[in-house]
Amino acid sequence: MKKCVRYLLVATLVLFTAAAEARSATCPPAEMIKAARFTKALAYDPQINLWEFISVPFMHEGVIWNVAYGMELPGVADPTLAIKRGQSAYEHARLVITSPEPDPIPGHLFCDYTVSGMDYWIQALSPPGE
Repeated sequence: MKKCVRYLLVATLVLFTAAAEARSATCPPAEMIKAARFTKALAYDPQINLWEFISVPFMHEGVIWNVAYGMELPGVADPTLAIKRGQSAYEHARLVITSPEPDPIPGHLFCDYTVSGMDYWIQALSPPGE
């Protein structure tokens, strides 16, 4: 029973710490997000040509972030070509949410600049995702 209470206390502490971090940090501004340059391409699902692109990490208010941009690229199987086409599409992609609030995920801060149902997603993550 004592172990169960101890685990519950630790889990609660982790969630409160993540929430406190989210309150003290702010999401990177739209200008920083749109300036992202992608260096890594991940093929999520080759069957549906779903790719995610990861940017170079950058600093905002003392916190290190990076940007993830995801979209479908039909007929593209090569990561180098995917980055090239993804970067080009990203330059025309619109941020729907220009000043999001950070969402705490245990161990991370997450900012979403798009909404569900769009053909692409744009997110910032701290510490940077891979």
